[in-house]
Amino acid sequence: MHVSAVWLTNVTGKLHMRVTMQKAIATLQSKEFDTVVFCGVSGGLFGPTLAYTMDKEVTVVRKPDAHTHSVYKLEGYVGPGRYLIVDDVMDSGKTLAHIMKMMKRQSRATLAGIYLYGEGRGCIDSPEGFIGPRSAIMDRIKVHLEGES
Repeated sequence: MHVSAVWLTNVTGKLHMRVTMQKAIATLQSKEFDTVVFCGVSGGLFGPTLAYTMDKEVTVVRKPDAHTHSVYKLEGYVGPGRYLIVDDVMDSGKTLAHIMKMMKRQSRATLAGIYLYGEGRGCIDSPEGFIGPRSAIMDRIKVHLEGES
């Protein structure tokens, strides 16, 4: 028997992870990015697996209120290039905005897009789960970046 929280369903269990990964690769194989960036438990299960499968670098961004043994808010690859944020769903956009803020502060990479792999995927209009950097949805995320340096 396999038990998991609703938000972890797509990334726990062999079959669920395999199907979720296949969908992601099919969507992302034509996108140009060098690094997979994620935050949180769900992203920690999915992000590195996707990155290694697609031969990409990995960066983890700690949540603002995360209690961790690490002093770093961002760990992994921070060089130049284009990064892809992966998350399960988008609700308010605060987590995605936090990732973008941390990448802007500590990395030389530019945003290639966002891939949402959760079943509901939140409030996006993209059936394949990809949000490009010029998508209207980005405005909802950028609201959380206003007034921050």
